[in-house]
Amino acid sequence: METRRLAGQAAQVLNDRTGVEPEVGLVCATGFAPCTDILEDTVTVPFSDLPGFRPSAIPGHLNEIDVGRLGGRVVAAVKAKVLPCDGATWEEAGLAARTLAVAGCRVLIYSANSGSMRPDVAPGAFLAFTDHINFSGINPLASEREGGGWQTPFLSMAELYDPELTARMCEASRAAGVPLPTGVAGYWMGPSFETPAEIRLARQAGCSVSSNSFLPEVMAGYHAGMKVAAFTFVSTRSAGLDEPIVLDRVLERSHRARDDFRTIIRATVPVV
Repeated sequence: METRRLAGQAAQVLNDRTGVEPEVGLVCATGFAPCTDILEDTVTVPFSDLPGFRPSAIPGHLNEIDVGRLGGRVVAAVKAKVLPCDGATWEEAGLAARTLAVAGCRVLIYSANSGSMRPDVAPGAFLAFTDHINFSGINPLASEREGGGWQTPFLSMAELYDPELTARMCEASRAAGVPLPTGVAGYWMGPSFETPAEIRLARQAGCSVSSNSFLPEVMAGYHAGMKVAAFTFVSTRSAGLDEPIVLDRVLERSHRARDDFRTIIRATVPVV
């Protein structure tokens, strides 16, 4: 998959259709797509009009990008994810983030859903990423090489989650009334949730949350040149720490947390 060419074509459609160049990219977590209603002067572009984009197989996702204004900034909000666990290639999973970068976004605000391994971070809370551990055994940049239109994939991941942006996001969110502690995320490809033994291992390694939604997008966006600030909604406890994980419960809790999600985005966009 020629991700640089397709991202360029999709970005051109996005820019031409909206008549603006976005500054901030946002990827919405499961259950939070309706929260783009905080944008003003919004133009919506469906995935079907964007070269290389495939529809999401995840319940509650909307296959479109909203471009609008918030806090004096132009924001492009992706309202659906395509993930390897749902049959997408790693390149397809990262294409939306790469498109945001080519369209003009210099910052990516990424949001996910996760299970918590920490007793002080209960379901219903939010948490910002400071780092991650990839338990999938696959690097999303393995298929990207120099000469394909991007910078080298042999790049440092030490500041993937931009420390300054993350600090500003956490401070702004707390000031707006939504606490945003920080921690390390563990990534598994899915689609099944993790085993209790995997969670015990991840806790010993220093992880705070477990998720199968963030790695392909944040690494693609970072590789494409964006600064990244990422956070997650904690919809459950991780495997073996509480009741069995049920997808319907994840969606229900996400829906109840939409106002807090809106608060985080309203507070974050002006400071990044």
